[in-house]
Formats: sequence, structure tokens, C-alpha cells
Amino acid sequence: MALRPEEVLRIKFQLGVSVTLIGAEPYITYLAVFDRAIQPYIIDPSTTSTTPVVAGATQSIALAAVPLVAGTTNPAIVVGSFATVDVGPAQEVVQVQILTGTTAWATFANAHGANGAYPVVMAGGEQVVREILARIALIESLLGSVAPVSAGVQEADEAKLYPSSTTGSRRGSRDTHESLIQQREAARNDLGEAVGFPNLRNLKRAAGGRVELY
Repeated sequence: MALRPEEVLRIKFQLGVSVTLIGAEPYITYLAVFDRAIQPYIIDPSTTSTTPVVAGATQSIALAAVPLVAGTTNPAIVVGSFATVDVGPAQEVVQVQILTGTTAWATFANAHGANGAYPVVMAGGEQVVREILARIALIESLLGSVAPVSAGVQEADEAKLYPSSTTGSRRGSRDTHESLIQQREAARNDLGEAVGFPNLRNLKRAAGGRVELY
């Protein structure tokens, strides 16, 4: 598999890059590195299975094939490997306990296969990026629920809010809000390190709001 187009757009936004696509070059900055380097080269080996899985059971599934490590003839899945199974709410990470040919045994918390084939993706670079994106999404959902009641704009770039009072419950809201802002920034830095691209939001703040890339 590969990072989906909407995931690439989320990565760009979180790292402070315009979400414009190919064709925008004459009008505004477009960075090809996301579409032409990051998306095609952060790929975890994958296969599929159609074996129905019962939730909460240790059972075998038949893999369509044993995926190979990119550029080699080595199997990407062995006993002890972690794999991301399925998509959406049923998605989970399991560890391969037994592997015989294309039959893998693992313990599943969720049910799979009710609607046909589902992906089985080895946990690697893609999974790292998706876990960081999920972390950022969780932080941002929490930010929406703890923003101070009385606030002003402190930083336009981040739309960072601060309370007009530092006493009582508002102080608690401010502290929680600022903690989440810091956690989001740390997660963005982790995302930048994962994809090999700097968090431009940091550079923009350091440069007074403007950064040029060559």
C-alpha cells in the first residue's frame, strides 16, 4: 500500500506547507517532494486476506501472498512480525504467532472479512506516519473542547488562544490548552522527522513568518 492522497495533504498542512496540488506552480509555491518522494517511497509491504475472523479469537488467516521487503527477495512477514489488519473502525495491529506458507496465526480483537477481502499491511514507515497523524488528530479534537472561554488571538499563525484571566478554572483551561499546543508541536516535529521534511511552522516563527525553499 502507500500513503493515501488525503494523508499526504494532512502531512503538508501539519508541517506548514500549502495544500495546493500539481498545476499550482505558476501561482503559488508547490513542493513536489510530497507527491514525488514521500508518497511513493513510504510504502509498507502488504497483502490481503478473505478469511473471516471472529473477534477475540486466536485463529489462522490465509494470505493472498507473503509480501517481500522492497527491492529484495526476503519475506516481509515472519513469526513475530506486526501487521495492521483491515481499515476503518475494525482496523487493528496484530502480531504473527505462527507462519506456515501463506497461513498466518494471530490473536484478533476485532472481526474481519464480513464484507470480503481486507488488507494486511506490515507495520513500518506507513504505520509510523499514520500513528503520528492519529496522535495529532486526537490532540486537535481535545483542543476544541478545552479552549479557554475568554480568549484572544496570541499568534495568528497557530491561532493560539489565551485566557484574559489567570485565576480559577480559566487558569486550568489555559494550562491544559497550552500543554496540548506543545504536544501538537512535538507531534508535528515527530512527523517531520518521520517523512524527512522539516516542520516549517518552526522555521516561519523563527524567521518572522516567511520561509523560502530552494
